[in-house]
Formats: sequence, structure tokens, C-alpha cells
Amino acid sequence: MSGSGETGREIVERALERAKRAGADAADALLVESDAIEARVRAAEIDSVKQAREHTLGIRALVQGAGGMRSALTSTSDLGLEAVDRMAEETVALARAT
Repeated sequence: MSGSGETGREIVERALERAKRAGADAADALLVESDAIEARVRAAEIDSVKQAREHTLGIRALVQGAGGMRSALTSTSDLGLEAVDRMAEETVALARAT
């Protein structure tokens, strides 16, 4: 999944742990994986075939503020450990700023 070999579950758990460590009162994360195959046929012959795989991580952080709960939602397709950590921290910072 990521360049370091983490599973989808491990990536989501890491994002949630980093968000909590960054100060989120609550957080949730969603990892979406999709595969697509496109085949083009011209005159009864295959013209081209394309295959695509997509992974997107969404993180929502909630932070208690003076006027109630504040939230932010971010997403990334970079599932490297540093990117996941940075995105979780930035999501919490964004929730505080709203």
C-alpha cells in the first residue's frame, strides 16, 4: 500500500493516532481504494487498454473551541508515513483555525 509496506488498516490507525497526538478531541479516517480498467475497441479490435489504481486517505479532526466543536476535513493520495503524519497534524491545525 504505502512505500513502507503498511496495510490500509495500519495507515488509518496511524492517521488517527497522529491526529489525537496533535490535539484532536476526536478524529476519523477513511481509506478509499479503487481499481479501474478501460478497454477501447475499434473495428472489432482492441485499440488500447488502461489500468488505474487509486488510494485516497481522508482525515477529519474535531477540536473543542470556545464556541463549540470545530472541524476540518482533508485528503491525500500520498500514503507515505511522513505524508500521513503531516496530513493528520495539518488537519488538526486547520480545525483549530476555523
